[in-house]
Amino acid sequence: MSLSDEYRYKIPKALEANPAISQRELARELGIRLGKVNYCIQALVGKGMAKARNYSSNKTDYIYVLTLKGGEDRAAVAVRFLREKIGEHEDLQREIHRLRIEVVGIDHLFARDLKVDGQLAELSGNSGGLQKLLSTAESAK
Repeated sequence: MSLSDEYRYKIPKALEANPAISQRELARELGIRLGKVNYCIQALVGKGMAKARNYSSNKTDYIYVLTLKGGEDRAAVAVRFLREKIGEHEDLQREIHRLRIEVVGIDHLFARDLKVDGQLAELSGNSGGLQKLLSTAESAK
């Protein structure tokens, strides 16, 4: 199991924000299993990217501190993670564009039945035209 960029970004960021956070709290905050948090922290410590320091007599109370190497890695991972999310966003925008074209094509097939206020509804995201078009189509059924 390798440490994904998503968790190489999110876990150090959370540890930096709250070094005394427990693994259980971190798992709950990130919405992942406790075992995955433990694995990821152990991987970060093992690669020299973080240090775990006991801060009380209770053996389970740790502070997690990013090392210089961990900070540099976090910055590099943040750039990769951002590029990945931008790519996903662009893919989603292309899919929305394809769906809008498909809806316009369907609209032309049923143009006589789907007139709204004497004109075809606009498909721009802000006009609410698509909602009008779809609600008119639903009410016509």
